[in-house]
Amino acid sequence: MSTSILVTIQQGITRYVMPIMITIANLSNIFSILIFLQKHQRSSSCSIYLVSAATFSIVSINWALIPTIYALNNPPDPFSQSLILCRLRGYILQIANNLYRTYLILACMDRYATSSPSARICRWATKKIAWRAIVITIIAWILIPTHLLIWETVENSKCSAFGTGSRFFIYFFTFRGEVKKFILIRRDDNTIHTAPVVGVQQRLT
Repeated sequence: MSTSILVTIQQGITRYVMPIMITIANLSNIFSILIFLQKHQRSSSCSIYLVSAATFSIVSINWALIPTIYALNNPPDPFSQSLILCRLRGYILQIANNLYRTYLILACMDRYATSSPSARICRWATKKIAWRAIVITIIAWILIPTHLLIWETVENSKCSAFGTGSRFFIYFFTFRGEVKKFILIRRDDNTIHTAPVVGVQQRLT
């Protein structure tokens, strides 16, 4: 299969399939927000994390994909022509992506805290703690990817990081992925070992 055919297929997917995917993703996130904002759900601290995750997922999906479709239908890509837009796109996308993933992790940790037999750990699964975590993580992820405002640049009509910046991105994304994977594995391991203890205690009482 020649390169030109592959490019044509890629453009067709971007132009016709991607808008459908964006619509489905947006509707799914909107329904999630509506479900977890219902009165009987709002009392749960986990709902706060899930609503926040869905909100930033909407930002991430639309900010990443809509400009791609626009650039294909209306070349040239404005994000590859303007240094400011280039850096803002990567910066905002990283903030939204990381907040979305972070809130999913926090939702998992919240469920672990809720199921823990330890009263000290259970106290972390409250709405007050959830709102504090929301604010802290927003501030943190606004600050952490500020390197994108420095190292991303436009070269040969391409918006990306080159040279030292690209190597830093590789290390940064690898480290971030490993940390999140470790947190999720650790949380699942704790839940597996906690669940039998809770069941035994309930039978004894």
